[in-house]
Amino acid sequence: MFRIVIISALFISLTSQAQQAFKVIKIQGKRAVVEMSDPSSVSVNDSYSVGSGSSFSTKTSFRRDYAIDANFSYINQTSSPSSSQLTLGGEFLWNFKQYEVGPLLQYVSTSAGGFNTSSTALGAIGYYNFNENKVGVEGVLSAIGRISQSSGGGSSATNLAAGGNYRWFVLSGDHCFSLSALYSTTQTSGASVSGIVLSGGIATYF
Repeated sequence: MFRIVIISALFISLTSQAQQAFKVIKIQGKRAVVEMSDPSSVSVNDSYSVGSGSSFSTKTSFRRDYAIDANFSYINQTSSPSSSQLTLGGEFLWNFKQYEVGPLLQYVSTSAGGFNTSSTALGAIGYYNFNENKVGVEGVLSAIGRISQSSGGGSSATNLAAGGNYRWFVLSGDHCFSLSALYSTTQTSGASVSGIVLSGGIATYF
């Protein structure tokens, strides 16, 4: 009998801890002010799901220390001589909130002045964020610059690009769509390709 009493007491204690009560004070748009019975059990910028009985049941923390980005771009120049360039790329970024930097890897297919080349490019990319890229921020507007060097098929190419970027964390707190508008110029052994490039991709932060 004594053991049953002890087990029951432990069960009630654990249940009361799991059922963290809160009271909604005010709602404005997607934001709410709540009153907690134990504020120490939650943290700012963490995400929580609500279980039955209006209690916090699951906690998921997002981080934005690093990022992996996959992107795609295509440029077609119709002026004489006509040229085009297809780029598939990937980036690894260190996120310092106000700016982000890291290496990039690209597959580049260029057709210009009668020359067709396919190559792999290595380089570096940097973002300057006009608003800090941190957990809780849904949209980040940035200035972007990159440089890369490629070689393949007996030729080499250097690419310089600069412009603007917007990342929208509509998927979750650590996954976003990325859209860039860049002025890009690529110098090859045969000719050069220059123009405005729209680049789209998906990035994952962790």
